[in-house]
Amino acid sequence: MANEQRNITKADLNRKPPAERTNIADTQCKGLVLRLTPLGTKSWAFYYWDRQLQKTCWITFDEPVMLSLDAARSKADKLRAVVRDGTSLSQEAVRAKVLMQPRIGGMLFADLYTVYIEYIRSDAIENPDGTTGKKSWGDIQSLLQRPLALWGRLLASSITDDMVVQLLESVAKEKKANGKGKKVTANRMQSALYVMFKWAKQPGRKYVTINPLADLDRVGGREFGRERVLSEKEIKTLWWGLDDPKLPCTRRLALAYKLILTTMLRPGETIGMLKSEINETKDGRVVEIASTRVKKMRPIVQPLNSLAGKIVDELLSDPKLEDALFYGRTPAAPMIPAHLSRMLSGTEFHDSVAEYLGIAPFTPHDLRRTASTIVNGSGADVNNLNLYVEKALDHLAGSAVGARYNRHQYVPEKRIVLNVLDRELRRIIGKSPAKLKLVA
Repeated sequence: MANEQRNITKADLNRKPPAERTNIADTQCKGLVLRLTPLGTKSWAFYYWDRQLQKTCWITFDEPVMLSLDAARSKADKLRAVVRDGTSLSQEAVRAKVLMQPRIGGMLFADLYTVYIEYIRSDAIENPDGTTGKKSWGDIQSLLQRPLALWGRLLASSITDDMVVQLLESVAKEKKANGKGKKVTANRMQSALYVMFKWAKQPGRKYVTINPLADLDRVGGREFGRERVLSEKEIKTLWWGLDDPKLPCTRRLALAYKLILTTMLRPGETIGMLKSEINETKDGRVVEIASTRVKKMRPIVQPLNSLAGKIVDELLSDPKLEDALFYGRTPAAPMIPAHLSRMLSGTEFHDSVAEYLGIAPFTPHDLRRTASTIVNGSGADVNNLNLYVEKALDHLAGSAVGARYNRHQYVPEKRIVLNVLDRELRRIIGKSPAKLKLVA
């Protein structure tokens, strides 16, 4: 991460995304910082010394529209005046103020959001693996940002079903960079809001008396399972295209796509992979993923075939590497699955990887489905091949109760599957072409 200290200008608000996360501290307005990310996100923040907590605290300007330079400086001046007498702006202080409000009718939506996010992150929620806090709290927090920007200053009890539907319909009608709508996003947002209001309505809280999302149909409509599988021509184009130095994504992300295809792991399990999870066994290398990082809340031991091994070797050779193989803002922080999706579909600041390579739109999870299809269609003379593929995909077989009693990892069987995948992928990709011909 790069840190700069100088007079922020209006040109900084229009600059292209930097190569790494950058914080620019404004010398004209003490405490004001402009944050810039490689994905093109810009935000204002204010830092100050909190006398109550005896530490430096940061406040992000949660505004629905990016403030102008003058407006940001004006807001920072007001915050500086507030903290000058020792007043704390920290989350802890905000929470204490929220909980002192009348429980029925008096809580702002922004305050309800604050208390709810804190709750789903807390040890009040216990997971089967012994950890605490809802694992998807980050996704929930992201989904609630739009409602927060729109309703933050309104009473939570004043939110109506008509207001909810109007918001969700506007989200569903929006277009992604690939031209598709955001109907699934609208459904996920609807679910997050429903659960939050249901939580707020429970006895002992009563922050609201009704749930405005109760009995609402899914605004985004019915969702259908995806069936996209990349063709052999697309696989070859993708594999060698990910080595293109002009590819509109980082080298680490390019390797992440390859690793999903060669390991059959879920995108989230891949992008969060750690150096400490890579281990040598007498039969070869494996990645041992703790249950805390697995969708089904159970550990995974996945063998690495030769293609996956080469990818891991390149990642391990990074001199900046700490533990996260796919690190983001700092070497210690893993990327998130959203990075994989955004770069494939493109954003307003970055071209689509798929479009750059001339491949029809696909998702990171489609690579997993493609790998499964390759092995199942390989014609390999292996008994129970279909069953072994399901084990490599970490799919439950039979009843959920039966799965709880069967904790076998099927590593030898998975290794057979992944070696078949390795052989088939090598056949498909062939040798590196002198000049890549993109799919028409």
